[in-house]
Amino acid sequence: MDRFHVQKLAYEAVQEMRVKARWEALNEKSIQMAYARVCEKPYHAPVFENGDPRKQLLERNIYLLY
Repeated sequence: MDRFHVQKLAYEAVQEMRVKARWEALNEKSIQMAYARVCEKPYHAPVFENGDPRKQLLERNIYLLY
């Protein structure tokens, strides 16, 4: 194993974790939206200090995790 292949394996592992976390965020959002719809309340996604919801944060910040 050389440095390139170690970096490649690490990148792929982090990418897989990021995609899994993004799908979890999507599922969580859809559950919350359905609950809000049943309760007849408007849905407001929780946002971080920078103004991004969890899904968008995981979508845009690919290289931040490294």
